[in-house]
Amino acid sequence: MSETVDGPLPTERAGLEPLLSVRDLHVHRGEAHILQGIDLDVAPRQVTALLGRNGAGKTTTLLALLGLLPASGEIRLDGRQLEELPTFKRAQHGIAYVPEDREVFTQLTVAENLRLAMQSREAEQRLERVHEIFPELAKRRSQPAGTLSGGQQQMLALGRALLQPASLLLIDEPTKGLAPIVINEVVAALEELTTDTTVLLVEQNLRVAQQLAVNGYVLDHGTVAWNGVVDDLLEDPDLTQQLLGVAGRGDSE
Repeated sequence: MSETVDGPLPTERAGLEPLLSVRDLHVHRGEAHILQGIDLDVAPRQVTALLGRNGAGKTTTLLALLGLLPASGEIRLDGRQLEELPTFKRAQHGIAYVPEDREVFTQLTVAENLRLAMQSREAEQRLERVHEIFPELAKRRSQPAGTLSGGQQQMLALGRALLQPASLLLIDEPTKGLAPIVINEVVAALEELTTDTTVLLVEQNLRVAQQLAVNGYVLDHGTVAWNGVVDDLLEDPDLTQQLLGVAGRGDSE
């Protein structure tokens, strides 16, 4: 049965200690009160989906967690309080980010893009893992990133984030604008990398969210409208229609 926001958070119901814990998160942008007291937990070594209609506050949540937007509230990562830290310190404590628009350096080669993210001694070992997950990047290491397809650029953005010593990966709409066959390739790669990585995933394609995520949250006008098991939500057409405006069962928005 699906849970509402009146009940405990998914990690509490499962008896799990969250890697990321967010309490009473607020964001104002000018006169607009974008996030209005968000509570959410992200379980370790799982994908947690952040769902909602356009403008619900999903990307704002990620930017607030990174410290790229001023926010109030409590943010804890593996027990450490982050809310007073600047963005670079939060990254040092283990948060990596894959933005919605990928932001690869188009004039640099694939190898050069990856090299920019290799800032630790362990990065060489991580690069081997990146090439295992994304063999296309190894094949195209000398190719300018601007000549890659959208799906290949998404793989490059994901690979770059994995080179950082991150315990939490924030991924914003990795399949946006991709053709269905390319989405399948990206999702297969995401399934591989999430076997040992904790992810908070913003995704509009509900089939992808259902395939990757265990637990999820639905935002509506800057508040949490629902939390629970993603399968429970998307197998309930009425609830999915009510919260997301679609019929459910893994259909995309």
